Amino acid sequence: MPRAVIKVTSVAGASEGSHGRTSSSQGRDPSGRTDGPRHPERAAEGGRPDPPFRELLGLLRHGTDDTAEFLTLQTIHEHLARVLPSKGHPRPELRGTHTVGRLALARNRARSAISDPDAMVKEAGRLERIGDGAGAVHWYRQAAGAGRSDAMRELGRLLERDGNHVQAGLWRRRAAESGDPTSMHELGVSSWHTGNLTEAELWLGKAAAAGVPEAAEDLERLRRRRKDQPASSGSA
Repeated sequence: MPRAVIKVTSVAGASEGSHGRTSSSQGRDPSGRTDGPRHPERAAEGGRPDPPFRELLGLLRHGTDDTAEFLTLQTIHEHLARVLPSKGHPRPELRGTHTVGRLALARNRARSAISDPDAMVKEAGRLERIGDGAGAVHWYRQAAGAGRSDAMRELGRLLERDGNHVQAGLWRRRAAESGDPTSMHELGVSSWHTGNLTEAELWLGKAAAAGVPEAAEDLERLRRRRKDQPASSGSA
């Protein structure tokens, strides 16, 4: 079974695990009793948590802008490994097996608190750039639900890439109907490819009017082709 622990060696020389226990050979008599406190993580600074635990608690309570929506063992370790040495504390070690570092332990509150659609789109773009496709889909979907037509378009693009062609087509249409020029052009082209020339001309015309140069060129080519075809052709 996969196991993992984030281990920090304190200034006093004790080893502290992410589970909140400290191991030490001092202060223990043969009967098994210990002279140390019952809550070693609060031993320092008059009952306050030791620095590693304070940083961990702060991360869980407030989140961080440096990682995605969920805090995994790996991202928690990376955060502590960056912050603790900068404050004069030892760098923690991550000891684990298999892919346990990917295990999500908590929601990143700095990310889950995003409520502004523009910030949602930016977060989705950031996650896509670092390879978190699922996170990007989540935030594009949230922004799309808030009415962002560009998020609808990008959501459709990612769904198309993932093979969800039906949902991709629905979001592309919603984006076009919401006024996204690029989606109008894409919908016009896809309608042309499926033989619906009437709808293709409609959406290419809207995209051209919205200032998409390629749409104006495609519209001209489509009209020439329709003019050269019999009247019954392309009326689907």
